[in-house]
Amino acid sequence: MSRWFLGIFGRILPLLLLWSGLCAKGHAATWPLIFPTPREVDARSERFSLDPFVPILVPQAASLEDLALARFLVAELSDKHGMAFKTRRASALPATGPFILMGGAGNPLIQEYLKGRGAEAAVRSPEGYLLEVDAHAVIIAGADEAGAFYGLQSLRQLIQGEAAHKFVPGIHVRDWPAKPFRGIKLYLPGHENIAYFNRFVRDFLALYTTESSWS
Repeated sequence: MSRWFLGIFGRILPLLLLWSGLCAKGHAATWPLIFPTPREVDARSERFSLDPFVPILVPQAASLEDLALARFLVAELSDKHGMAFKTRRASALPATGPFILMGGAGNPLIQEYLKGRGAEAAVRSPEGYLLEVDAHAVIIAGADEAGAFYGLQSLRQLIQGEAAHKFVPGIHVRDWPAKPFRGIKLYLPGHENIAYFNRFVRDFLALYTTESSWS
């Protein structure tokens, strides 16, 4: 058996065991699971309904990173869930929801949210994030742009439901890496497979190799 096969199998085996455990115990239906397991997770009884009229908010002077996060989520909801969401620029947080907001510490809407909750200290660890979901809003507040990106990967795993009845379970998550560097060994493909490789990195590696447990 080749070293290449053993290396790939060794990386995939934990995910296979996780998936089989969920199928056997049915945890996916009762507990909003995120893999790797964040440092702080608190499930709530409410849920956020993913209706296409819900805006993904970005600041009036949105940064390239803010726009990239919003586009990532729009593409995810369209490609994977068949739902057409749109971004909306805002100068301040709406008085009421529903809305989705994502961004790093430099995002003025994120600053307004954290200040209003007295939660500025909750997202100070480099590459850390705070994910809050209730019936009115989904908030991803990153300590920096990397943290906001990792928070989005956790949100992707939480989306549940059937067809036009998608939702995100109510939850409080706080996470940050144990080490400053995370790596994974990959064999680069030939030129003809670069497009597939990019999708693999986006849809699999970014989704399952973030934050504390794989740090």
